Amino acid sequence: MNFWKNLHPLLRREIGGDTTNSAVLETIAHVLEEAEGDTKGKKTQLSLSYATGHYLDVWGLWFNTVRKNNESDKDFLGRIVGTVEKPSGTIPSIVDEAQGASVYEPWRDIFTLNASKLNGEDHLGGDYFRYGVVDVQLPSDVVSQSLVDRLLAVKPAGVFMYITLSKGDRYLLSNNKYQDEEHIYDDNFVKVLYGSNRG
Repeated sequence: MNFWKNLHPLLRREIGGDTTNSAVLETIAHVLEEAEGDTKGKKTQLSLSYATGHYLDVWGLWFNTVRKNNESDKDFLGRIVGTVEKPSGTIPSIVDEAQGASVYEPWRDIFTLNASKLNGEDHLGGDYFRYGVVDVQLPSDVVSQSLVDRLLAVKPAGVFMYITLSKGDRYLLSNNKYQDEEHIYDDNFVKVLYGSNRG
C-alpha cells in the first residue's frame, strides 16, 4: 500500500520536508507500512497446518485442546489434528470413551399423546426428559477427571451430557464455568462436574 499515493496532492508536497506536517505524515506512513508487513507475515498463521507459537495455542482453544507444559509446536499440532479427526458427537464415540458404560437418551421416554399410556413408563417433558440430553450410566460410583475430560471431548455441541452413577447420583458435565445452574433440575438438584479445560 502506498500511503503517499492516497494523499491529496497538496499534502504530497510535504514528502521529505522539514515541517511538522512532513514529520507527522512520514510517521503515519511508516506505521502503516509496518502494519502491512505484519499482516502479510501473519496470514500463514491463519492456517492450522502452518500456525506456530501463540497462534497454535489459539487454534488449540478453538478445538478444546490445551498445550501441555514444554510441548513442542509439532507435538501440539499432532494432538489438535488427532482431536479433529477423532469421531465425536455420536453414541458409539461416547461408549468408546466410557468403557463399560451404557448411554441413555431421555427423549425416548417422553410422553407422547396417542402413543404413550397414561400409567406407562413415559415422562412429561422437562429439563432432563427432553431432546438434546445424553446420560452416560456408569457401573461404578467413582468418576475420574480423566473420564470427564474424555467424555467432554466427544460431547456434541448443544447437548447436555449427564453421568449417572450406579447408586443413582446424577452429574452434569460442563466445560463452562459460567454454566447457569438454576435451570438444571429434575427430581433433585444436579451437581456439575467440570472438565480440566474450563473456559
